[in-house]
Amino acid sequence: MKTLAKVSTFLVVAAVAGTAHAQTALQPGQWETTDKGEIEGGGSMPAATKTVCLKGADATLERLLFLSPDKLKEAGCSAEPGPKKTGVLTSTLTCKSEERGELTAKVEVNYTATSYEGVGRMEVKTKAGKLVKGSSILTGKRLGDCS
Repeated sequence: MKTLAKVSTFLVVAAVAGTAHAQTALQPGQWETTDKGEIEGGGSMPAATKTVCLKGADATLERLLFLSPDKLKEAGCSAEPGPKKTGVLTSTLTCKSEERGELTAKVEVNYTATSYEGVGRMEVKTKAGKLVKGSSILTGKRLGDCS
């Protein structure tokens, strides 16, 4: 279960990292983000909440949600953007690793300048051939100015 939790957290956070989408501007300030995951047949994982101060050009949805393209490449992953829609960011992530097996994650996030919510869904085929499915609810909101 611990390994699956780590994989799920990695997947959801990385799911749209490095995509070809234009950066999605948010209002600068202090943001709170939450990721609540679940593995099918394995139960829920504790929600992970953090606060981040976004300033200037860093005030983007990508900065809050995703790994950098370099970290994505290090993990053996690639991301493909989904169709472009106003207020919606979608992407598919694929990873192949001798340690983790094969992973496919799909993310869809609805956003405004001051909040976002979305879902990440993943499937992992382990080295042993077992198929593991999971999902995460991703939410964030602007709390105010940075302190």
